[in-house]
Amino acid sequence: MTNNESNLDSTQRHPPSFWSELKRRKVIRVAITYAVVAWIIIQIASVTFAGFGIPVWAFRFVTLMMLLGFPVALVLAWAFELTPEGVKLTKNVSEEEKNIASQAKRNWTSIAFAATLPTIIFGTLALYFYLNSSARSSLGHDRSIAVLPFDNRSNIEEDQFFTDGIHDDLLTQISRIQNIRTISRTSVMSYKDTDKIMPQIGKELGVATLLEGGVQRAGKQIRINMQLIDAKTDSQIWANSYTREMTAENIFIIQTEIAQAIANALKTVLSPNEKEQIDKLPTYNLQALEANFHAGSLMAKASSQDYLDAIPLLQKALELDPNYA
Repeated sequence: MTNNESNLDSTQRHPPSFWSELKRRKVIRVAITYAVVAWIIIQIASVTFAGFGIPVWAFRFVTLMMLLGFPVALVLAWAFELTPEGVKLTKNVSEEEKNIASQAKRNWTSIAFAATLPTIIFGTLALYFYLNSSARSSLGHDRSIAVLPFDNRSNIEEDQFFTDGIHDDLLTQISRIQNIRTISRTSVMSYKDTDKIMPQIGKELGVATLLEGGVQRAGKQIRINMQLIDAKTDSQIWANSYTREMTAENIFIIQTEIAQAIANALKTVLSPNEKEQIDKLPTYNLQALEANFHAGSLMAKASSQDYLDAIPLLQKALELDPNYA
């Protein structure tokens, strides 16, 4: 009787224990190897993901996939068997084939499998998140923006209400674009005359881009300067200067052009409804527009007297243009 026949006969008479079968199928070896390789990969991800601009949630997802891959590796190690003819389902492998397979070959195969599986999982996910992160970076990150308070660059200090009015209107225009997340006026006004740097402001507000600018009135001319800043790198994404005749129509047209330019810079397409809302001209009467701006600056102070003082200005705006309601 040959050794193989003797082993086969012994196996039939004394079925191996579950623990022995786990060791024979290299399930224990696969479990240990997988755990070690997965731990190393998670450590690498924790160190490298932030440097490549990959978000924290992506790291958590990779960790979760590593954990979920562990039982999958054990099931595969249990269900498949290495034979001289290749890998087969264990249930389709005879006892003779089990005994013929090289022990050393089984060891190396189990180690290679346990190390390769988590590596493939990590590599695939890391590549996906990196490419996704790069795409977001080229598209203005996550399409979020904070419109910082504008500078009043006129010689007349009282023109601050006019600058604030343009700021409010432009903020409203941009907020109508659904694909761009816009920070509220209340949040951005706390940064008026701030000496904080752009990356710090962007981090505090949780946005990827910042819009800053200035408004200057001089005689019959108005000049509005704007620049869109990458909050992370403090680099300029887009900038323009608009100088036009001082009319209500031109002011709204400039605001429309700025909103469209920002949408283009952040790689978002305006829907027909959004374009209609942005293109809409509330009034053609400059005096009515100024009265409304003045009333808005008073109401922003949120005191009882300021609200009372704003009422005549709003009434004046409606008298000058009844359709401006």
